[in-house]
Amino acid sequence: MQNVKGIYQDVFEGLGTLGPALHLEVDPEMSPVQLPPRKIPESLKQPLREHLDELVKLEVIERVDYPADWVSAIVVAPKPNGKIRLCLDPRPLNKALKRCHHPIPTIDDVLRELSNAKVFTKVDCSNGYWQVELDEESSLLTTFNTPFGRFKWQRLSGSLLQERFSIND
Repeated sequence: MQNVKGIYQDVFEGLGTLGPALHLEVDPEMSPVQLPPRKIPESLKQPLREHLDELVKLEVIERVDYPADWVSAIVVAPKPNGKIRLCLDPRPLNKALKRCHHPIPTIDDVLRELSNAKVFTKVDCSNGYWQVELDEESSLLTTFNTPFGRFKWQRLSGSLLQERFSIND
């Protein structure tokens, strides 16, 4: 395994990407919404700052120092392991996004595709939505407020993912 990691080192570095950057389309009839930052408990401010710094380092988010039409709020929740969960509240934006409709394949469809497969693997999809880059226009839509300034997602946020795609419609 070490030999494979050595030969294909670039594949094992960073977050990686899946396909071209995603473009989010907003219904032009909807007016942009700018939500103020929510209050963050004092005990969670330092962990939040550290988490934001880590996300910037990973190039998942980026600081925004210019006007944005859409600005969401965040909710910060402590995890049992002492870390925090950063939750974007993009409800106004989600209402304005045009929906993509993707049918889920049936088990028969999947089995047919796998019938000649010889290699199988297991993938840990923790934060897997970070594999999906956002184009610049879409990234700006994901701007959010914190006590430490505004940031925007450069990768897909799980909060957008939950309501963005309508399955089996």
